[in-house]
Amino acid sequence: MAVLSSSSHGLLHPPLRLLAAASASSGSSYSIPHARLRLAVTTPSRLPSPISSSPDPPPDVAHDEDEQEGQHHKEERDERYGFEIQVRKLPKRNRRLVRARVRVDAPLDAVWATLTDYEGLAGFIPGLSECRLLDQSDCFARLYQVGEQDLALGFKFNARGTIDCYEGELQLLPAGARRREIAFNMIDGDFKVFEGNWSVQEEVDGGEISADQEFQTILSYVVELEPKLWVPVRLLEGRICNEIKTNLFSIREEAQRIQRLQDKASSQYYTSLILKNTLQKGSIAVLTAQWEGASRRFNRIGLHKSNPELNDEMRGFLRHAESRTPRAFVQLLAAQPPRPSAADQCHAAATKLGFSASNPFANTALLAFYCRSRRLREAQHLFDQMPLRTAVTWNTLIYGHAQSTAPDLAVAAFARMVRAGVSPTASSVSSVLVACVRLENAGAGAMLHSVGLRCGFFASVVVGTALVDMYAKCRRLGAAQQVFGEMEEKNVATFTALVTGFVLSRRPHDAVLLVREMERSGVAPNLMTYSSLLSSFASPEDIDHGKQVHCAVLKKGLEHDPFVLSALVTMYSKCGIWEDFVKVQMSVSCQDQLSNAFAGDGRWGNAAEIRETMSGPLQASMAVCEAVS
Repeated sequence: MAVLSSSSHGLLHPPLRLLAAASASSGSSYSIPHARLRLAVTTPSRLPSPISSSPDPPPDVAHDEDEQEGQHHKEERDERYGFEIQVRKLPKRNRRLVRARVRVDAPLDAVWATLTDYEGLAGFIPGLSECRLLDQSDCFARLYQVGEQDLALGFKFNARGTIDCYEGELQLLPAGARRREIAFNMIDGDFKVFEGNWSVQEEVDGGEISADQEFQTILSYVVELEPKLWVPVRLLEGRICNEIKTNLFSIREEAQRIQRLQDKASSQYYTSLILKNTLQKGSIAVLTAQWEGASRRFNRIGLHKSNPELNDEMRGFLRHAESRTPRAFVQLLAAQPPRPSAADQCHAAATKLGFSASNPFANTALLAFYCRSRRLREAQHLFDQMPLRTAVTWNTLIYGHAQSTAPDLAVAAFARMVRAGVSPTASSVSSVLVACVRLENAGAGAMLHSVGLRCGFFASVVVGTALVDMYAKCRRLGAAQQVFGEMEEKNVATFTALVTGFVLSRRPHDAVLLVREMERSGVAPNLMTYSSLLSSFASPEDIDHGKQVHCAVLKKGLEHDPFVLSALVTMYSKCGIWEDFVKVQMSVSCQDQLSNAFAGDGRWGNAAEIRETMSGPLQASMAVCEAVS
């Protein structure tokens, strides 16, 4: 069984609220010697209906009184919240067995992290004023807790107790869900008997696990209690039920809050924790479902490319003997960072598992991984051996070649795609247009333009922007303006592409007018827009426009961006405005641009001096000031 170390979070117990409630009712407090652990374990059954999330415990909904021994003495439930509590009278006169549970809209690991947060319990359990960790080992913790209750006339009553907690192993149930328990026993306090367990179990919809299962969790609490005080326990049942209900709802809300924060803050530990606990031992259904759930969270919060520890877990998942599903393999490849060595390992694993020759989805994922790793030769070889090639497969290969050092192969692959009878898509057309820009092949781009018009792709702003960019960078500014004018939808990338075309054609005035039109239409320029516009000002006549753009950059707080700074330095040096040139340079290390500017102006001695003083931007700027003066 996989064991989650308690040293990471701590453990739990909040029964001291019950102590304070009982003691407050009787007005006295006693201590007892060490009690022998006796455990009442329950498996939560399936709750019949969904619940809604609410920060406040629900009102009492149903009660049932029965005085006979062994029958339910008190019962309360509210299916809106998945809450249920039962109090059973035991053979001993003053002893009760309490069972309670609530549904939590959070994964098991988030609930477990809340339940085992020892020193943080007092922060969210009402009435628990102190929770101190006295001793701790791998699966054991001893807590000292102080509960507090308000009495009449502003007085407060405190109850203290020492509780031993025993953390159980992670259990994998036949249906594919997971369960984990904590047994507890009060060894010193105001109850003669106070022992039981917490249970955290994933709720599986329909009785069995599915690949797209989003888990909810059942939090259960079972306690057998007998007060040491002379007060009959029947008089305390109402208070005990209310305190247990408050405890459960407090833990529920804290677990759901933690889950929301983890999603919002892109917590890497939580998803890694899922893999660590499921990869060690489990069935293929559990491994696949847990992996795919984690992958969805990776993609949603954008952290699937940057966590080395997580990548180790992915490799472990790939090596696991039971992870022989194409869907899990595709998820693994999507989350792996691009590395040439990893591409070979994944290809070998796919071959060993029998995916490389039979499954088009696994093949396409492996092809994309080769392309991301810049292994285009191997990607092409894999593509040629694939028995079935979908439009997605062709698009993956075309995109990989378009981003490589041989973009002409993207154009050739697109031609092969058309000859093979596969209909082009907006993705393939935009990728080939990128390749045409890199090749400066406006003729091929014009052919794609006609193909796109026939297929109706240019209703897409992505394809239209790629076409404007292609014509602009291939010095076909008239065609770029025509496509731009025909587009019904334009975004910041569309405007920036045409601005770049004006810059390349040495038409800074038109670029400035376009940016003004862009702002009037409600589209805000971005860093690339300003960088491109600033680079168009290359003569003293343009300096007024340049200073206006510089002012706009300052107002938007973009003056520290390296692209904008480099464009400002280049603009002031080309326009010969040395005073402003030095002021801009003072805010960033731009020694290369500084020396190149002096060399371009024929000041070779000053350029050499700058090269010798490149230990910091301040010294370089001081040298420039001396040279200019």
